[in-house]
Amino acid sequence: MDYGMAMSPNLSNPGESYPDSTSINVYDPMEGYEAKKNVITADYIDYVRKLDPNLYISIQESTGVSMNWITQKGSNYELVQTGQDGVGELLNNDDFNNRQYDVIAGKMPTNQNEIVVVVDEYNRIPKQSQRILGIEGESFDATSIVGKEYKLIEHNDFYQESAMGIFPPANTSQYETLFNSDTATTLTVSGVLRKSEASSVSMYSPRLYYTESLSKDFATRARQSNVVAKQLEVKDLYSVVSGRPIANANPFMDSNKFTTKFLHP
Repeated sequence: MDYGMAMSPNLSNPGESYPDSTSINVYDPMEGYEAKKNVITADYIDYVRKLDPNLYISIQESTGVSMNWITQKGSNYELVQTGQDGVGELLNNDDFNNRQYDVIAGKMPTNQNEIVVVVDEYNRIPKQSQRILGIEGESFDATSIVGKEYKLIEHNDFYQESAMGIFPPANTSQYETLFNSDTATTLTVSGVLRKSEASSVSMYSPRLYYTESLSKDFATRARQSNVVAKQLEVKDLYSVVSGRPIANANPFMDSNKFTTKFLHP
């Protein structure tokens, strides 16, 4: 079972489409969302995996893993959880991305530690993305966010075993130390993208995006982490993140997703 969100465009005075400008505006898209339920079976997944590669652009398979990023905003350090904060994954198809999207600031990502920001045809991003970027005000220049850094924190650093034998997430007082840790991976905003005016497909909604290779490599390391090893040991008895019964816990977005998708992808 998969629950998705469909978005109809928020057209309340959006402004000029495809402006010749690097000025980015902020908007609230939530009123345009509608929940959709998709029934995805094992037979369907097997069918999709066997499709002729010439019939599709790219296939994405989600493991349900949420990465923990920390970013600096002034003297403060803030957490970004990709599974909860609306951060997406780019298609693993550079040719498609280059043909269908224009770079209005910076460049396309060239390695897995580079991330991008996608704006809509009106040069807008949602308020949630504005918060993640640490931007104040209703508009800003796209060039100002190129080079912004986030630190990807490994599970063994973010979830450390307590004296009670559980693995609580790091608290805000630890964010600065984690941000400056030698084991943290630096992620950099390489560019700002917008769907080409001539493009026939609008694949990405406006928000931040990371590469598929970053996600896959992190998932591999996460499966080998102490917190996952402990969860596999106790199975569904309780959440090793919260200590609560697994049915009521919320360790990684949703405990059931954690069990069925993260531990058994």
